[in-house]
Amino acid sequence: MIKYLNIARRYLWTFIEIGFLVIVLSLIVHIILGPNSSGFVKGVYENLATLGKDVPSATLLGAGLLALIFWYVQQRIKQ
Repeated sequence: MIKYLNIARRYLWTFIEIGFLVIVLSLIVHIILGPNSSGFVKGVYENLATLGKDVPSATLLGAGLLALIFWYVQQRIKQ
């Protein structure tokens, strides 16, 4: 059972990394092309801009700190 959970976890992290890379690539393309970028790229940029405006900065900072703590604990467990 643990073997299958580890395989599922690896696939899930792969999908998460691919999604994150698509978002970052879309932002870079929007920065380079500006208003000439495609509809998908504009949509990703507008969604992120709206998220940044609507969500309080303390919430974003807290989520970032939780992610950092989670990463730190994972690194400590591996050792």
